[in-house]
Amino acid sequence: MATITKYIIRDATNDLFYTEDHSKPLSDRWTPNFNNAHLFATLVDAETEIDLEEYINTSFFVQPVTIKQ
Repeated sequence: MATITKYIIRDATNDLFYTEDHSKPLSDRWTPNFNNAHLFATLVDAETEIDLEEYINTSFFVQPVTIKQ
């Protein structure tokens, strides 16, 4: 069985996970449910998503998630 690594964005202040649903306002793109978190293919993709948005005074964790297939 192979393993792959994906990346999630988590808000460091409230532990909510980023969903990347661009049809919603930025403030509504967060969920407490890990299963709804968006899995980014690379660390660069996750960091780029953070850079593209208008975050003010927000801290994040970009965490690797290892998936066994």
